[in-house]
Amino acid sequence: MSQEKATLNREMPALDKIHLLFLLYSGAHNTVNAFTHSGNVVFFVFVLVGILSVELMLWAVYQHWKDGRLIGPMLRVSLWAGLFAMFFATAGILAQAQGGAGGWTSTYYAWIMPTSAPCMFLFAFLIQAVDPITNADRKATGAEHMTEVEGRLEVVDRKQLALDNRRNIRRLKAHVQHQRMDLLWKESMARRTRSLLKKSARIELPYLLKSIGVPVERAAKLTSKWFGLGSLQLPPHSGDSGSKGGEIDHSVIDVTPGEPGE
Repeated sequence: MSQEKATLNREMPALDKIHLLFLLYSGAHNTVNAFTHSGNVVFFVFVLVGILSVELMLWAVYQHWKDGRLIGPMLRVSLWAGLFAMFFATAGILAQAQGGAGGWTSTYYAWIMPTSAPCMFLFAFLIQAVDPITNADRKATGAEHMTEVEGRLEVVDRKQLALDNRRNIRRLKAHVQHQRMDLLWKESMARRTRSLLKKSARIELPYLLKSIGVPVERAAKLTSKWFGLGSLQLPPHSGDSGSKGGEIDHSVIDVTPGEPGE
């Protein structure tokens, strides 16, 4: 692109000089005109800003036309901007040349010259807004920005997912611990129940044995044997044992939870 620029500049030197000379001529006339009719230095500086904006617009339109950037909607807006800038510059030249003779120059000083800077600002904004190259660069910058934002959001999402996983793991561990404690509690309650049953059996079993006719005078000393009921046996029934016919000799019974012998 720079090589094409250099070629264009070498091919049209006369046009460049003419354009530059016009800008100098217009700027000199408008500066002298503003200095002549300004009441104070502050007003002169403000008017000079408007004059410079017109000169810069003329130079920008010419340079963009040479660079081939005036395409699409930008071409139309730039042509209107150049036309208005030429009008402001030419009106200033004519007003200064006539020396404030009256007539239309009063309209120029009242309306045309003060509106030069706002008009040039408006056209500069419109040119930037419709420039396809600037819009493409703006879209590329926006896409890069969105890509960077999406990358940051992806990092945040991964961190949030990791945080959620850690929270779920903690909740699962707490749930498992709660279930384990619940099972331990139930098991401890079962053991307690068995212990209570054992104690109750040690207290109530002698009375139950007495109620069915089993002598348990030494029940307090034999409580440990009541839980081995399978090993307890009745003494053998023999007719020569000296017992009376059909009776069980209770003196030789250790402890038996079964029914008394016949």
